[in-house]
Amino acid sequence: MIISEDARAKLGPQTIALVTSINDDESGLIQFENAINLCKRSVGKAKIKVVRVNGADGRISVNCRTKDIDARATRDYEPIDSELIFEHCEISKVIAIPIMNNPEHKKDVSFEVELYNPTGSIQIRKQNKTIVTIMNDHDHTIMANRMRLLVEPNIDKLRVTKTTWRQQFTDAMNANGGDLETTTFAHYIGDFLSFLWKFLFAFVPPTSIASGWLTFFISFVFIAILTTIVHDVAAVFNCLVGLEDSITAILFIAPGISLPNCHVLSLI
Repeated sequence: MIISEDARAKLGPQTIALVTSINDDESGLIQFENAINLCKRSVGKAKIKVVRVNGADGRISVNCRTKDIDARATRDYEPIDSELIFEHCEISKVIAIPIMNNPEHKKDVSFEVELYNPTGSIQIRKQNKTIVTIMNDHDHTIMANRMRLLVEPNIDKLRVTKTTWRQQFTDAMNANGGDLETTTFAHYIGDFLSFLWKFLFAFVPPTSIASGWLTFFISFVFIAILTTIVHDVAAVFNCLVGLEDSITAILFIAPGISLPNCHVLSLI
C-alpha cells in the first residue's frame, strides 16, 4: 500500500503486526498448554486450554477425562469424559470444568485431566495430562491481607515534606519527632546532642512554600553559615592546642560540617 504525500497521512503508534502462518499440510500434535492450572473455588469453572501444534490439517478429535487426586468428583468438581473436536485449521480448544463452591472445604485440593484416544492422523504429545488445583478463597484472602500489612508502608513516617514552620519546630523540640511509642534511650541521647542544630534548622522554610525552591536556596545559606562557624572554631582550637592543619580538618571540620549538613539537606 502506498500513501502519497498529498494525503497528509501519518503512521500511528502501532506500525508492526505479527502474522502467524498455520501449517495446514500436517495434522499436527495435540497437548495441554499448561501442565498445572490454578482455579479459585468461587470462580465456578476451571478453564483448561488444549492446543494443536505443528500442523492443523483436517478435522480431528481427542477425548478428555478427569481423575481424582485428593479432590473428589461431584464433591469438589463435576467430572467429565467427553470428546473435543478440532475443525480444519483450528488450533485451540478450552475445556470448562464446573467447580463446586462448598464453603466447608477449607484446604486446596487437586484433580487430573487427561487426553486420550486421538482420532485421525493426530498424535498426543508428552504433555497429555494436566493438574488442576482448586484454591480455597478464604486462605487466599487471609494470605493477601497478611502480605498487605507487611508491605504497606507508614506514609506519614516516610513523608519528608513539612507543611508549616510550627510542625518543624514541634518535631525539632520533641524526641524522635514526637513519636514517643518507638522512642528509645538512644533517641533521647541523639536528640539531646543535636538539639541546637535541630532548633536552628527549623528556621529553614518548609518545602510546602514555593514548591520547595525556597527551602533549597535557604538551606545553602545555612550550610555556608555553618561552614564558616565550624571553620573559625576549629582554627581557634588549632591555635590553642597546636595541632596540624590536616589533623584539625579531619577530626573537626569534616565531621562538624558534614553531620549537621545532612540534617539541613533532609529538609529539601
